Amino acid sequence: MSFLKLLEQATCAVVINETKKSSGTAWLFKISGSTGYLMTAAHVVACNSERTSFHKEVQVRFDSDSHRPTLDATVSTVKYNKEWRIDFAILTVKNLPEEYKPLPCQLIEQPEREDTLKILLIVASSTRVRVLNS
Repeated sequence: MSFLKLLEQATCAVVINETKKSSGTAWLFKISGSTGYLMTAAHVVACNSERTSFHKEVQVRFDSDSHRPTLDATVSTVKYNKEWRIDFAILTVKNLPEEYKPLPCQLIEQPEREDTLKILLIVASSTRVRVLNS
């Protein structure tokens, strides 16, 4: 399967419950049992433009899912620091349908310090694309 096809099947829109509009994109990166974990930006789940508070619950819709209702997701982790340019959130989806497949990736380096968010992911594809966000 091509890298673009893998990316497409793992991509979804994040929908804020009150507005029913997409506020951004998330990527399915891990499945454990029937629970899916999605990576997005903290500003996608922010309640206000100052990013001082964040939604606890959102909904997600995968591109291939226009005929299905949205899935409920819990905002389980949020890290935001404007000065350090940290803008990261993890969403958890329970009872994820089996047909969804995560973007194959693995953590290849741990943060050097607790106060530094450094993520290195290697994506499994024929071109071995490396995504770096620090």
